[in-house]
Amino acid sequence: MKRSFPLVTSTLRLSSLALAAALAACGGSDEPADPLKPYREQALKWSACDPSITGSRVLEGKALEVAQCAFMRAPMDYDHPERGDVQIALLRVPATEPAQRKGAIVLNPGGPGGDGLGQALALPAAFKESDPANPQGALQLQLLREFDMVGFSPRGVGASTTLTCATNELQRGVNSTAEHRFDPNNIDNEVYNARKSAEACQKNPLTPHIHSVATARDMDLLRGLLGDAKLNYLGYSYGTWLGSVYARLFPDRVGRMVLDSAMDLTDPFTQAWLQQPMARQRLLDDVLIPYAARHPGYFGLGTDVQALRALVPTLPSVLQGMLQESFGSKTYSRDAIDAMVINLAAAKGLAEVLEALPDDVATDDARQALEAHVFVPGNPDADALVRADAMTAFNLLSAEGEPSEPESIRLLPEAAVFVAVSCNDSAWNTDVNHWIGVGNDYIQRYPLFGVGMVPSCAFWGTPPVTPPALSAMQKLDVMMVQSEFDAATATEGAMRGFAALPQAKGVFIAGEYQHAVFPYTDQCVDTTVVKYFLGQTPAARSTQCQGLPYTQDAAVQQASRLQPQSATSGSAYLDPEAARRLIEQFKSGIGRRPATGR
Repeated sequence: MKRSFPLVTSTLRLSSLALAAALAACGGSDEPADPLKPYREQALKWSACDPSITGSRVLEGKALEVAQCAFMRAPMDYDHPERGDVQIALLRVPATEPAQRKGAIVLNPGGPGGDGLGQALALPAAFKESDPANPQGALQLQLLREFDMVGFSPRGVGASTTLTCATNELQRGVNSTAEHRFDPNNIDNEVYNARKSAEACQKNPLTPHIHSVATARDMDLLRGLLGDAKLNYLGYSYGTWLGSVYARLFPDRVGRMVLDSAMDLTDPFTQAWLQQPMARQRLLDDVLIPYAARHPGYFGLGTDVQALRALVPTLPSVLQGMLQESFGSKTYSRDAIDAMVINLAAAKGLAEVLEALPDDVATDDARQALEAHVFVPGNPDADALVRADAMTAFNLLSAEGEPSEPESIRLLPEAAVFVAVSCNDSAWNTDVNHWIGVGNDYIQRYPLFGVGMVPSCAFWGTPPVTPPALSAMQKLDVMMVQSEFDAATATEGAMRGFAALPQAKGVFIAGEYQHAVFPYTDQCVDTTVVKYFLGQTPAARSTQCQGLPYTQDAAVQQASRLQPQSATSGSAYLDPEAARRLIEQFKSGIGRRPATGR
């Protein structure tokens, strides 16, 4: 019997062709529908910004008047856009010469969890103070003529759709000082808080969609809506990791990309976590203490570097705790160097005063002893600064009242996004005993900084995404900027990433610890970075720059008639002091770890 399969096959083929013709007549096509088309074809409605949209960031002058704001719809889940949208808040300062516009520079301040909306205001506000007669100033003004500056609130924070992690369970008290580190109850409380924070975040259905891959795709959506073929990008701290994720996903769409104060791009969050206590201890031992010893007449701490390095572990536990709290975000900014050394001098003097007094001394008598104590011999002005700091610390110690009631665990957006991105982006060791061991080791090696080493990510499980390998961006000539003593993103990690990117260019600043270097108000760093954005890639693999003098070093140079670079008549700014303030505002908040972020 003859088989009829060929006839059946022909009939099916004819039916398929008829169906295709019918679909074509109705506007159908063989091409699969693009589920992201509605997002890619949306029109951004730029309008004047609400004056309060940047939150606590307040800028001098009329910076906000030239800004435009908009909201961008993005899919909560790019793989399943039908699950709903998130809103991404945008702010741009348009190029001052639209006819010369070459694109936009998108900015991110790090975190993760940092809100970059106001950055797009602060950088152009500073660069508008540039002197057109100065070669560097002229380049900075050219940058403003040719590029929009665009800031955004990453998904989860700021004016975008926000993430919070909350539970009724109460946070437990943890004493992080070396004296109490090995108390089993203390360790149990640290573990409890980390676990409950993780559980609180995982209850929120938005949490699985808060990670760098999603934010990078948001940035690519933004690039297209801005009409740019390439993404130009300036990212700081965690923003360097975010930029690298974008470059791995979309290497053909990378324009000029500057990664300032870089995380370890070869192993993101675990290494950044483990390196930071070491980097902060190095800042104390190799920068702050030698600086204090160079200026004994201002800080009153003597000239013996080794004795000063041995001082901190001998301080009473409560004063070590205060230094932990006080140093905090100060380790990110070179402008805080005097404040940190004064904190140390005040703690030393306060310890000496309290040790000399009987245990049952009256509070007023202790205050009188502090008033009589000489903190900085021969320098009344500096002595008053240190005494005021010591008095503030003493008042906190002696404050009366019942202990505050424990609060429920609640991570506000910045801290919630910090946890979500950290845990969603990379796999962590989930052995709690491993992290307890790390904490026990670190508190001995880094007494002020080896604290809170049990991460919420230890209770997270498998991350929902895996960013592409770093090799995807090996052919890109991105630029990396790094200070030698960065205490937030350790140089060792940054250099591992640099070594893995053979086409990258590096700008390295010796003797500096500033986290978020550019703009640095010098010719070496700033001219190199601005020229790169303008299309002039350095020929050399790395550019070495010398760090600017710190406050008291600069004062000595001025007294010796050796003017520091930032004070020369050849400044790139018409009003150098106003520009310095604006740049400090620009850098405020960059890379800072939010409270309860661990």
